[in-house]
Amino acid sequence: MKTNDIVTISDVCADLLLFGDDIMPEFGQKEKLGSRYYLTMGGSCGIFACQAAKLGLKTAVVGTLADDVIGRMLLEKYRESGVITEHLRFADSYTAMSVAHCRGSDRAILTLPGCIDSIAAEDVPPVLLTQTRHLHIASFYILKKMWPGWRSVISAVKASGGTVSLDTNYDPEERWDIPELMDILPMVDIFFPNETELCSIMHESDPMTALERASGIVPVCVMKCGGRGAVAAADGKRYHWQAEKVRVTDTVGAGDTFDAGFLFGYLNDLGIQRSGEIATFCSAGNVGRLGGVDGQPTLREVVLQESDTLYSALRTAEQAGEGPDLAFLWGGTQALDDVWLGNLAPISDYMTEEELSCMTASALAETNWDGKQWGFPAYSVCFGIAYNKQMFAAAGLDPENPPTTWQDFIAACDALKAAGYTPIGSGLKDGYLPGWLAVYFGAQNYDDPNEAIKPFRLEESYTDKECSQWIYLIEELIKGGYFNEDIQSLDLYQGQQLLETSNCAMTFQCGPYTASIAEKMGEDVIGFMQAPVYGSGELAKSVCVGQQVFVMPKSAKHKDQAADFLLFLAKKENLSRMYELTNAWMPTVDFDASSLDNEICKNVATWMQEQRLYDYQYTYPIGWENESLCPVMQKMFTEGLSAADAVNELQDGINKWAEQNANVLEAYKIWVVK
Repeated sequence: MKTNDIVTISDVCADLLLFGDDIMPEFGQKEKLGSRYYLTMGGSCGIFACQAAKLGLKTAVVGTLADDVIGRMLLEKYRESGVITEHLRFADSYTAMSVAHCRGSDRAILTLPGCIDSIAAEDVPPVLLTQTRHLHIASFYILKKMWPGWRSVISAVKASGGTVSLDTNYDPEERWDIPELMDILPMVDIFFPNETELCSIMHESDPMTALERASGIVPVCVMKCGGRGAVAAADGKRYHWQAEKVRVTDTVGAGDTFDAGFLFGYLNDLGIQRSGEIATFCSAGNVGRLGGVDGQPTLREVVLQESDTLYSALRTAEQAGEGPDLAFLWGGTQALDDVWLGNLAPISDYMTEEELSCMTASALAETNWDGKQWGFPAYSVCFGIAYNKQMFAAAGLDPENPPTTWQDFIAACDALKAAGYTPIGSGLKDGYLPGWLAVYFGAQNYDDPNEAIKPFRLEESYTDKECSQWIYLIEELIKGGYFNEDIQSLDLYQGQQLLETSNCAMTFQCGPYTASIAEKMGEDVIGFMQAPVYGSGELAKSVCVGQQVFVMPKSAKHKDQAADFLLFLAKKENLSRMYELTNAWMPTVDFDASSLDNEICKNVATWMQEQRLYDYQYTYPIGWENESLCPVMQKMFTEGLSAADAVNELQDGINKWAEQNANVLEAYKIWVVK
């Protein structure tokens, strides 16, 4: 049994990003002022190691850093990501740092090498090499003291049955095919160059020709092509992966994150094609945030992909009669739409009522229809408001007693704004924000979930105050100037990140993600509160909770086995492990809340035990949300559409949805939320 999955010899380095227009200093001039800075993990091996560890690979790093403030910061960053750091040593120098002046997508970079090149082969413990499954080499050209020893290091790994990958990165001296590199390249199992690097090393102008040449030297050559994706040569075959379409914030570390994602698939025997898909997904997450590590996805995010993608994939597969044994969907109408379209089989046909009773009644209710259970709850998402306690205190607010009523919430927003903070950070671009706001505020005037869905059964008008009062409250937030000015250019996730990276004091968030932020920034910095109450109904006292569920496609080939697997997940002995991996838990009657080690998670568990659980978003039709709610509310933010006019448009949207979806409407009318 190998002790580690991956060992990498690290170029330990920090990245300091400076932002602002016309701030490049010049000799003989006065001081210039930037707008902000961002300090984070740098170095190819460091970024790689963090992503590999986040994916659950036991990753050890060997390298040198100084016992200074930057070195200690990097050490903590490694540990936060789960990297094994016992083989890092302190050197009598200073920690390497790259300082980048950022202007738009362009950068001017100054690197201070420090002790980055003080590691040599004799510093690598031999037992570490024999007890690892894989050695990853990066920043080859920078780690010059390792050049004479790479052959012996690689030989030790391969002699014990391990494999080796190489990402040379850029050659600052542009010599490229130096003898030290060409000597070890045939010993490498996986080569990760980008187009420029590969063409330079292979002395070819055409990237595909360079790839062909490299494939004659290494078993697997993966050529990274930036925004165009990647292409690989392996086993006499070609593999192509398109880059995911994402908003690019920062490309630093994208290639290193790609390497880690690919090796996750490779070391888990998922094949070249699937390994590249995972690598592409990881890289896309990385470029969406500043720095090389903060946008890296976790194992949970890699396995549980975007729900929008899963919906379309499920329906395509079902049309072909090739559905998986289980699919993962949002609960409520998000899953029931596929029931009503005939894509799913009832889970209750493959589980007894007693077996289903391991789940709470409120969790089962969202996907119970026509006397049958169609979804098996995977985990609960508790919606609330994440906030910065330090900003609250600076604005004269009590960070341990956040506002609970609408009036107090508005007063808090005013206090934060007066103190120079943006009260609420969010993003509107992807259209998700309106649905989230409905989750928090849409049903507070109702006593029962079945009252909340009456407008969509055409039993009452959405223009009635009890239905639409929340729309007027959102208008109050907009007119108060409480949101970030760039809300229109950011998607929801990017807006939520402002809590971490800017002077935004609050954001609409859910429990597991807030708990993760608090673990990173400190529970003394990040708090989590329930939505402020304005309504007069019993549901105003509820906690907003949405279920994500497993469903069984109608064409699934192994339904009985799939049911057995779900019941296995719900066993008491497996629930704590799931929490350890995800910061979330299945809504079962057996989950032991005493095992929770995060204060936010403890609070959420208490809320969910003490109060009624309800989520408005998963009771109204998807078509109405997509075609009416989201665009209408976007117009409130972007065009100044009044709440009164918005409410009328929303009612028109209900009428249109009902006319165009008569079959779904009939199914919707007999749905009772128990």
